[in-house]
Amino acid sequence: MCVTDLAMSHRVPGSVFYPPLRSLVELGLARRMPPRSDRRVFYTITGARAWAPLRHVVDMLQVEDSDEGAVA
Repeated sequence: MCVTDLAMSHRVPGSVFYPPLRSLVELGLARRMPPRSDRRVFYTITGARAWAPLRHVVDMLQVEDSDEGAVA
């Protein structure tokens, strides 16, 4: 993933992604790719086992989010 592309797709400055990316790198969940000839910075996820449970947490949050709009 290129931070610039991610920022452009969400219409936000790239700087909003650097603190969480640094945290993911520190936790061993992501790593910065070796520099390329252009100046773009790429990150990739690692094979850390934590990604599967995190996906489940995100899915659950999305379900709870959609439940808030439900009429009882």
